[in-house]
Amino acid sequence: VSYNHDNAKGLLSVELYDPESETLLLKNSSENISKVILPWVWAEGVYYVRVTNVQQGEDGAPYNYNIAFAQTEASPANACDGDVFEPNNGFSQANLIGCGLQAATLCKGDVDVYRIELGSNETLTATMEHAESQLQMALYPDLNSNPIATKSGNGDLTYFASSDQTVYLMVSAKGDPMDLLSFDYTLFMDGVPGVDLTVGEPSLFFPEVYQGEDNLVDFEVHNTCVDGSDSFETTMWLSQDKWLDEADVDVAWIELPGVGGKETLAVNQKVSVPFSTAPGDYYLLVEADSAGTIDESNEGNNTSHTAMAVAKLCLPDAHEPNDVLMPEAPYAPALTPGETMADLALCPFELDWFSVLVPPGKSVTVDLNFDSTAGDLDLRLYDPTYSMSLPVTVAATQGDGESASYQPPVGGVVLVRVNGFDGGSAEYSLDVTLE
Repeated sequence: VSYNHDNAKGLLSVELYDPESETLLLKNSSENISKVILPWVWAEGVYYVRVTNVQQGEDGAPYNYNIAFAQTEASPANACDGDVFEPNNGFSQANLIGCGLQAATLCKGDVDVYRIELGSNETLTATMEHAESQLQMALYPDLNSNPIATKSGNGDLTYFASSDQTVYLMVSAKGDPMDLLSFDYTLFMDGVPGVDLTVGEPSLFFPEVYQGEDNLVDFEVHNTCVDGSDSFETTMWLSQDKWLDEADVDVAWIELPGVGGKETLAVNQKVSVPFSTAPGDYYLLVEADSAGTIDESNEGNNTSHTAMAVAKLCLPDAHEPNDVLMPEAPYAPALTPGETMADLALCPFELDWFSVLVPPGKSVTVDLNFDSTAGDLDLRLYDPTYSMSLPVTVAATQGDGESASYQPPVGGVVLVRVNGFDGGSAEYSLDVTLE
């Protein structure tokens, strides 16, 4: 709003109201130009503008003024999504909020109002958390009264209800709403009737399991509200991300007894990873009340997660057992020069022994072929006429494949040993050449 300011006439004020024309979102009164900006529209609709004269001198007087409106692309820095309670900008729009932890957003220029139903002799405690502690709370007994309790910044607001009543909790910026640095905040509502089941972060007995194997998971189910719950189902899911969706695989199910108000239930449960699961990094999700039989104040906080890796199950190849070479029971499959021995597998913390007959005057070269992204394998050659414990040559690099050569002094059997660095495991093949 632009006008020629005159002290004797007062200031022109411009006000922006929400689409219900109930709540004043922004207001500005300045000399010559009064201007308000809603930096991010979180809910589409018809917004209302009011222009008023704020008298400065003894006598106000009329103004002629110009008014202009502009809609432009908002800055990503102001991006703010309306939460599940919107629209709740005023008392007539106040949505019911239940017990437990509730997540919400307060955009620049926004005001959030919640309706709370209290019973006689109940004590309400509302705890607010905002990253920069830039918000404030005020509790009202009705639409036309002054607040009966306030809290500026993070912390608790407490109120005792001597009789059954409805109260309203308003959350707003405690300073200039344009100065808000973040928009997410939480409210923990204590003393309000209801049930809210949450799952603490699970812990695993093994951080990594093989395909088709079992793991043991410990977790706790909390009821953050004052009323107890009936029995309910809890399901564990294997997921590629932290969010439960239709692609996740059900790996365990358990029926749990009810959890009393303000109580915690500790759970210890085995889960089986399907053999068909591809090796990789996953999340184990635990969902309380997975069948949705419990009426909760917050149905969106029943799931928790923890990271779990699935390793490829190593199946013995056709030449096992060849991991122990003892004089009284030697077994080292013979390698044929010029031919590839394929379809071999080294399992974690295992040794594979082989042998090759080298004629007098010849040298032998053994090539070990594998993918180092699966596991880092090493190669050693032994001359049993010299030592069964000390290799005559070692190939232990960090790349794909290893190669080792040796010429026995008078010919004879050369032993070949394949091992995994730090328990590494991989599929591999062996090639042998004589020169």
